[in-house]
Amino acid sequence: MNNSTIYIARTLHKGYFLPGYAVDGIGFFVSKELQPFWTKDFQVIVDIYIAYDKYEQCHEKAMVSDDGAEESKRIKIGTFIIEHMRFCGLVDDQNTCYINFHDKVHFKEAPEFESTDEMFWINYHKEYLAQIEKDGVKIGRNKSMLPIYLARTLHEQHFVPGYAVNGVGYFVSPDLEQFQTSNFQVCVDSLIDFTTSHERGIVTDEEDQAKRFLIGSFFVENKRVCGLVLRNETCCVNFDGQVVTRYAPHFEFITEFESTEKFDFFVDDDLISALTMDIAASLLCVS
Repeated sequence: MNNSTIYIARTLHKGYFLPGYAVDGIGFFVSKELQPFWTKDFQVIVDIYIAYDKYEQCHEKAMVSDDGAEESKRIKIGTFIIEHMRFCGLVDDQNTCYINFHDKVHFKEAPEFESTDEMFWINYHKEYLAQIEKDGVKIGRNKSMLPIYLARTLHEQHFVPGYAVNGVGYFVSPDLEQFQTSNFQVCVDSLIDFTTSHERGIVTDEEDQAKRFLIGSFFVENKRVCGLVLRNETCCVNFDGQVVTRYAPHFEFITEFESTEKFDFFVDDDLISALTMDIAASLLCVS
């Protein structure tokens, strides 16, 4: 697996979509009978941000391999580390996660594994404009009545929050430098609220232990915009190329997501070559 990317994957097996992972064009799975198998007929999940949490803490919100299936056929996706690499597999009714690693079934019981908790951020690509227009989180509209979307972008190895209008994302760096970019992600398929409590605020990247930026929001010229929060007390927004700041309590934090109607982000493996590889939801790039 040297220099290979590990993707979250699923395959249809005996009427069920089973979760697993894929490496170098091969998907590795464990059946409901707990038998390991591999196949080249699988799908990978693309263009969303995946967060991880202890299974016992988020099992009710845990991602399933087929959200459109009957309740009895919905299989939750679990994940844990094997030999310093993160892999995925199914979670059974006894809250045990099973993963096929080198054709052997590895398992962990709750709470010794994590589940994938969905925070939907999708890349701003022309292929997804219809979905963004329909399901993107809109925090307001500009003078031209164009929607203002909640957005984030990767800046110096960390996701920073901001907003996007008409294909352009507006952000402020942690060094308080404003910048615009067309390379950003939009939050979709979620309900948001606003709060003055930083303890309820959401961050742009749950996995980033070094810099987990809270997302703040306030009004400028009667338009709601958003940006990063520094030290829980200062919200910085890029408005028309200028850094605009508000100090607590004169701004709000965007509070926890509540997932609404979901849509399918799994695509067939043979489509991956047609996608920009950095939009596929990978677990870990192994070196």
